[in-house]
Amino acid sequence: MKQSFLTFTAIVVLMTLSCSMKALTNSSKYSYHSKVYIQNYLTYLLDPNETLVKAWYHYLITKSSSGQYIVRTFYPESKQITSEIRYQSTKLLVKSGEATKWSENGNLLSKGFYQNNASHGHWKEYHRSTGLLSSEGEYVNGLKGNVVGL
Repeated sequence: MKQSFLTFTAIVVLMTLSCSMKALTNSSKYSYHSKVYIQNYLTYLLDPNETLVKAWYHYLITKSSSGQYIVRTFYPESKQITSEIRYQSTKLLVKSGEATKWSENGNLLSKGFYQNNASHGHWKEYHRSTGLLSSEGEYVNGLKGNVVGL
């Protein structure tokens, strides 16, 4: 009896989680939360040509006038931005375009470009504590080429 009750409970929990995950993928479910959380991150909507797609506890997704999707993540307590990465489509599977990452203290960590999910072109990396340039170099399809440490 106890075994069947535990099995039943596990099934109910899994079904609830499954329904919750489906709700998260339905964009209409974001409308209320987007209105609530967008207030936290309004300062990061710098380009008036961007439109809000989704806002949540620790991230913001916008669509640029060029059609790229921009995902910005934050430390929710401090509202400090941690990354800004561009994607090709709403599925957010293929990184394509400029990418920037910051440390928890606001210092720039890295800046470069992605092409088809691979680092491509000129990248710069910075010291976490000082924010000073530590290395820079070229990437071709995710492979390091000429990287110079400073």
